This record gives sequence, C-alpha cells and structure tokens, in this order.
Amino acid sequence: MASQQSPLMRIPAELRLMIYSYLFDAGTTEAHSHEGYYPDSDDGSDYEEEEVQPVKKQPKIISIRNGREPVTPRPGALETGLCSQCGQCLPATPERKELPVDDGRPQRRSRYHVQGGSLARRYYETTYHLANEGAYFCTSLMAVNRQIYHETSHLVYNDHIFDFGANIEAVKPFFSDLTDDARALVKQISLYKRGPGVCRGWSDRSEWQAMCTYLCDCASVEHLRLVVQAGRLPEARKQEWGRQWGSVEIAPRQLSCQDVALLVGIRNPMLDWVEDLFPMKTLRDVEVLPDFCVMPVPQNSDMVVYMALSASVDKGFSEYMRERFGSSCCSPAVEV
Repeated sequence: MASQQSPLMRIPAELRLMIYSYLFDAGTTEAHSHEGYYPDSDDGSDYEEEEVQPVKKQPKIISIRNGREPVTPRPGALETGLCSQCGQCLPATPERKELPVDDGRPQRRSRYHVQGGSLARRYYETTYHLANEGAYFCTSLMAVNRQIYHETSHLVYNDHIFDFGANIEAVKPFFSDLTDDARALVKQISLYKRGPGVCRGWSDRSEWQAMCTYLCDCASVEHLRLVVQAGRLPEARKQEWGRQWGSVEIAPRQLSCQDVALLVGIRNPMLDWVEDLFPMKTLRDVEVLPDFCVMPVPQNSDMVVYMALSASVDKGFSEYMRERFGSSCCSPAVEV
C-alpha cells in the first residue's frame, strides 16, 4: 500500500516556509559590536569630536567565529560515539553552538590553525563556531526527505549573510565542510579587513590571499559586505602630529577614485589586498563600510598613505570599488 503523504507536505509551500522560519532561527548578532565583529578597534574613549552611535541589531546574519581555545577531542570520544577527529559532535551549549548541517547528522567541523593573541604569537589548532545569540536550527528536519531538504537549505544558506568578521581563517574550513549544493547556495558573505598592524602589530596578508583564492575557485559569492578598518588620530595625538609636521592642520588629503586606482595598480602595501578580490568572477556587488579606530602618529610614508586612505574609505575607495564591481551604496561609518 502506498505510503500516505504527511500533513506537512500537503499544506502550501508558503505556509511551510513560515513554519521553517521558526524552526531555523539565526537569533541575533551584534554586527557592529566592539568584541566579535571589530576585535581590533580601539574604544575611542579619547576621541571627542563625534558622538558614538548606538549598536544596531542586524537581522538575517549568521556570524561565524574562530574558537578562542585550542580544540582537543573529549576523553572517551570513541566510546561515546563522538567524532574522534574533531571532538565537535557535542550538544549545543552557550560556548559551542551547533551549526546547520546538510544531512541531519552531527556536524564534523574541519580544524585549522590561527594565531593566538598572546605576546608569543603562537599558532594553535581550533575550529569555527556559531556566534549568534539565541540561534536554533532544527537540523533533523533537513533529513526527512529531499523536498524538505531543498526548501530548508535554501532558507538557511541562501537567505542569510554569513559574517566571518576578522576571522578570515574560518572561511575555507566552513565552505569546505558544506556539500557542493549547499556551498553554491551561499551568495552573501561579510568580511572585516584589518588595517596594517594598527592594533595587533602583524599583517593578515597571507590569510587574506589564501581566503580569496579559495573563494575564487570553490565558491559562488555574489554579494560582499566589506568592513575596512580605518585609523585616525585623537585630539591628544594630533598635537604630536603637529610637532612633527609643523602644523596640526597639515594632514594627508582624501584620496580620489583615480588615486585609489593608481595605488592599487602599483601594488602599494596599503592596498595590495584589493587585487586579490579581482579574480572572483561571480562577485556582483560590494558594500563598503569603514570602521574607525584610534591609530598612532604615522612614522613612515606607508602609514601616511594609510591615514589618507582611512579618510577616503567611504568616498574615493568606495567609488573605486563601485566602479570595479558595481558596488551598492556605501553604508554609514561605524564608531566604536
């Protein structure tokens, strides 16, 4: 006797999508929070020219972050049926939230190495995790049948912006853990581009290049939300700048679109990372958003160029990206 169709499959698809929205809820994420999205930014407490804007909650964003501690398999993983390679097949907790999976089975996340925040700058092995608050994904529903899988995977992967913040090391492992079909559905990502060692004293150049190469070869990203860390001098440091250059009023001028194109063309160290985005043929739209932080007084020509670029992120640089990629309008600057 032919099996009866379930009541869920008999209702209109529009109603099923409404039900899915409750069962696949990304929760909330502070897209402009000081800790998480902008980990390197100074709090700007000594900068008094503008009022700090309140944090706004951003819907439809799934935030992916690196783990803060090295990942080690739990004792007895083999006996309990947990994954012996990654040790991540664990119940969701506030410290380790489960991510949506493709087939209803426990997610086995790839491990990778990131540089620690200590003075030793040692690399440690970790994995990525979901940083949203109050997120809930009913992953077991995705394994019921092919139609439900198709509908829910489109809801999860196509209708959200996947925000990696400054944790660009997590991009390749996250995409690699997806099936080919799910990877093709991810069309929107958000990245944070650190400045030239303004706060950390090191460059993420190699990590950025490796990430762009992978996205070019294996992903189908069409919309990129690019947050650029920009630096500026607080009032106290402007006096030091004035003593070095003879006048407080003397400052690098803002860069035009043509200036930015020239700096990119000659591979200036402050903008050589932009060229890594060019091979991404699927990219159709780039939204540029500056994140201002306090920077030290420039001591060399590269930092003077960076200071000029910082003042031009939402003007000359945004115009250049708009002409190069057909970018959307630049969003307002963020003060943290």
